[in-house]
Amino acid sequence: GNFYTGGTANPAGVAVSADSKTAYVLLNQNNTLQAIDLSTAATAGSVVTKGSPVRVGNAPNSAVTYGKYVYVTNEGGREATSADFTNDSSGTPIVANKFNGSAVTGTISVYDTTTGAVAATIETGGRHPTGMTVSGNYLFVTNTGSENIGVIDLSTNRLERTISVALPLPGGHGDDNGFHEDWFGDDEGHGHAFGAQPTSIAVVGSV
Repeated sequence: GNFYTGGTANPAGVAVSADSKTAYVLLNQNNTLQAIDLSTAATAGSVVTKGSPVRVGNAPNSAVTYGKYVYVTNEGGREATSADFTNDSSGTPIVANKFNGSAVTGTISVYDTTTGAVAATIETGGRHPTGMTVSGNYLFVTNTGSENIGVIDLSTNRLERTISVALPLPGGHGDDNGFHEDWFGDDEGHGHAFGAQPTSIAVVGSV
């Protein structure tokens, strides 16, 4: 069936500014970020939006703040071009694997709270980016679909390296075990089954 409706925004991650006056809410199905004024919530009993929704990447999942920026993981990756093979996701064309239809790009949108616009887009080093955390001058992002963690240098907004957290399962390469040619498959349709599928992350201590 078709579960997509134009009026369903599917709110996802939320990040709050350091002064606790603004919340940044991700509208997953709309591919947008909406700033919300929290300063009057206690007295008025309601919140007011600040400005219009801002287009980020496809299917934004989670958000964290760092200085004047809000970092947003986009599960569906970058916007598609006419040259890309795509798969429709709630009305949005996603750059996809032609064998299994899963997203093949993963990005982070960098939203500048002073300008109200996206200032940069970062490749995460994997597919289906979800959870994030900041430690020191680094942003760590879980690439669920690639079984790794992307390490972003926040001084340059560039991917520095990836860390594999894959846990190979018995018969994970081509075995008919329910994982064959699944969403972890490569561009040739070969399945790779792993057990980690990281979706959240925390750093103990400092980096």
